[in-house]
Amino acid sequence: MFMSTMQGFLSIRHKEEGSWFIQEVCKIFKTYGNELTFVDCVRKIMKSIREKEGIIDGSQIAQLPEIRKDRLLSDFQLKQIAPTI
Repeated sequence: MFMSTMQGFLSIRHKEEGSWFIQEVCKIFKTYGNELTFVDCVRKIMKSIREKEGIIDGSQIAQLPEIRKDRLLSDFQLKQIAPTI
């Protein structure tokens, strides 16, 4: 289970741009999904979110994504398939 933040904490979401977590999931898989394995993409997503900082109501905020109980028996890679015409 790959979660946007640790249990008991809030996930950051921008009103127009969406959540930090979903933004990074989309960006990383779009950029690296054809090159890196799933687990490597997850690591990049986690690192990127950990490095983000923001300010809400004058308070500095951060977010820590979490992976729980990895049940993958083997890693895999997403491959883009060219459309057939």
